[in-house]
Amino acid sequence: MPALQAFYEKYGNDKVVLLTVNIMQRETVKGIQEFMQGNGYTLPVALDRQGLASRLYGVSGIPATYFIDAAGRIRSKHLGPLNINILEKNVTKLFSGSG
Repeated sequence: MPALQAFYEKYGNDKVVLLTVNIMQRETVKGIQEFMQGNGYTLPVALDRQGLASRLYGVSGIPATYFIDAAGRIRSKHLGPLNINILEKNVTKLFSGSG
């Protein structure tokens, strides 16, 4: 999450929308809020207890990062931890049309 937070701080939601989705079924809104605040995270997070996002995007493990274009198509994905360079590379591909 540190890389996602750094990316969010650098770019905000100006041209790229960043949304994290918590898919842990036992999580609570309060627990997520405490975690986010306790770690200084300000990026948006959604709670998906029913696993709808996981099924829709075929999540096979966590963490998983999906790069989705304006039409809602998955252009690339990254499984496992990432850094800001991976985020920037994939977003650049989206804007160039090659991702």
